[in-house]
Amino acid sequence: MLYHYTSLQGLMGIINSKSIWASNSDYLNDHSEYSHLFNLVSDYINKNYFDDDYLSPYSFSVQMNRPKYGNKNPQVFIGSFSESSDLLSQWRGYCPESGGICIGFNRESLERMVKASGYELKKCIYLEEEQNKIVAEVVEKSILEFPKLVEDRSVYVKLPDREQWQKANELNEYVSKGEGKVQADKVVSELYTSISGLAPLIKHTSFKEEVEWRIICKNPNTKTMFREANTYLVPYIALDIEPDFISEIIIGPNANSERCLKSVKDFLMLNGFENINYKISEIPLNSW
Repeated sequence: MLYHYTSLQGLMGIINSKSIWASNSDYLNDHSEYSHLFNLVSDYINKNYFDDDYLSPYSFSVQMNRPKYGNKNPQVFIGSFSESSDLLSQWRGYCPESGGICIGFNRESLERMVKASGYELKKCIYLEEEQNKIVAEVVEKSILEFPKLVEDRSVYVKLPDREQWQKANELNEYVSKGEGKVQADKVVSELYTSISGLAPLIKHTSFKEEVEWRIICKNPNTKTMFREANTYLVPYIALDIEPDFISEIIIGPNANSERCLKSVKDFLMLNGFENINYKISEIPLNSW
């Protein structure tokens, strides 16, 4: 089961439209989220290769081209879920002070839907060790494809210091202005494309309590719509669901929880959503 926290209005939108909404990743609540992986890659390159003359042309090209390639985010739309039900931080973060709803979705149904649509459903990665492993794999693969004037490092390190320095300067010219520029630009562009594809799943460890799963829709071939946020409009796409996608409804901390439960249950049944397990939050809190 995967859970989605929303308001009563959000629940009505899902049921009335028989769809869930995936929002454009540029409009995520945490503006730094998308850049987190980019920063990890920069840190890895700076730590391991910035002072390495043999690979300094690579690190220089990656860092200098970040404004060119790193800001060209693909059109990615994200639908968010959590493994955790009835979690206080989720009620506070994604629901109003009263009337919050936690919708339990059948994971297998979601997986079937996203696979048929060409999208992905994946668990976010919070552990630094796992994130660093991903960064290392992406960067090392990229380095292998970057142009070199001396292919074998073992040959390079045997050169006199002055000749090593000259080779590094020659390679800088070769990849920035010479015949190697096309290949170097291609490698750097592909590196940032790989980062962009992975970025939606890499989250800062401070968010690990959410145990978030995401539907990731890259460059969707469907109509983009807009919904109202507090101070702007959020682009989103609709992903169709069937009544059997929803298995559980949890009524959030609410001063009128019993009345809320009855009204929600009646509403869902009238719209063909049956065989649902209903609960009331066990958190003893009327507002926050």
